[in-house]
Amino acid sequence: MKSGADRVKKVATVLAILYVLFLSVFALDAFGGNLSLGKQIIGFIIHLVPSFLLLIL
Repeated sequence: MKSGADRVKKVATVLAILYVLFLSVFALDAFGGNLSLGKQIIGFIIHLVPSFLLLIL
């Protein structure tokens, strides 16, 4: 039988992953504009830095 602490940890993990996915959606705005595909991809990666940092934590 799972303890309450295990359930709290799983819920917190799922919420953290959902939050990172939510933040990652905002990185898609890097694909607007008249920039080349390479610059758009670089911008996309730069916009994902906060999500990467949260995943590391």
